[in-house]
Amino acid sequence: MFTTRMESDINGSRLILENPEMNNVGYKSRMLIENHITGFLECNIVYAEGKENYVYDTTSKTSLRNIYEHGEMNHKMLYVLIENIICGMESAGEYLLPVEHLILDPEYIFVENNTGRIFWCYYPGSYNTLKEGMNELAEYILGKADHKEDAAIELAYGFYKQVVNEDYTLRKLLLRHEGLTEPVIADDRDGKKTENILIEDDRELYPPDEEDAPVIPRSGKVIIMICLSVILLLSGMVLAAAVYKNSSLSKLLTLNEMRIFICMTESMAMLLPMLITVKWINSTRKFKQLLMEADKNDDADLYRQVYFGRDG
Repeated sequence: MFTTRMESDINGSRLILENPEMNNVGYKSRMLIENHITGFLECNIVYAEGKENYVYDTTSKTSLRNIYEHGEMNHKMLYVLIENIICGMESAGEYLLPVEHLILDPEYIFVENNTGRIFWCYYPGSYNTLKEGMNELAEYILGKADHKEDAAIELAYGFYKQVVNEDYTLRKLLLRHEGLTEPVIADDRDGKKTENILIEDDRELYPPDEEDAPVIPRSGKVIIMICLSVILLLSGMVLAAAVYKNSSLSKLLTLNEMRIFICMTESMAMLLPMLITVKWINSTRKFKQLLMEADKNDDADLYRQVYFGRDG
């Protein structure tokens, strides 16, 4: 189990996670610190006494548990939280990160104070399964739903029911709960009531531009290069046996086990690059659609829509 501590100074606040048994978790750490992943807390790794400390920027953010320690979540807050659970899982999948390391404990789910945006803590040293994490979060949500609001209870129970049945296709649940109008009210640390402006889609606040175009991650490029190298090596071996009539090599290639091994290896070596390329093509297509949608909107109108919810 990992240990946690919070630090604050004039430069901001930080959440620090440390697991004495974890070191060098490979591509997951690199993907986390080298990319700006939508909805994830910014992370750096600090090495101290031979251990990896994961440092997350929590400046101007408050944990969900602290915000609702003595309060209840209304329908809109529940809707936005569930929507962000979906976005967090999709962001993890987009960067080939296992969703099991997405910490779903409300203590590590952070809400930005001035916008209400939700941020997730992704930690490769966590060991909960997706089922365990989702079940605990569903129980928390069910207990924190505003019992005076029927829509909130219905949404919380619907979420709980799907999670218990291990049905994580949550978008169909949200489709039945559209048309939200209630503002989200949260308690500040000094006890005052503040109204958070919740932005349900980051694309409304940050319109895409050409520099945000999706690229194949570094780990994906490494996989492609390895697969191509394997294909060339095996193909070269078969070709060499045919051209130079090497008796030892030819005899080796006549073995059924060797033929099966070569077929399976080359099939996998061709399939992995194809899957990575298809995923990149789909992401690029979606990005181009977002660019076209952004071009249709005037920046001033977009600003008024996001911050004021009106035309002027």
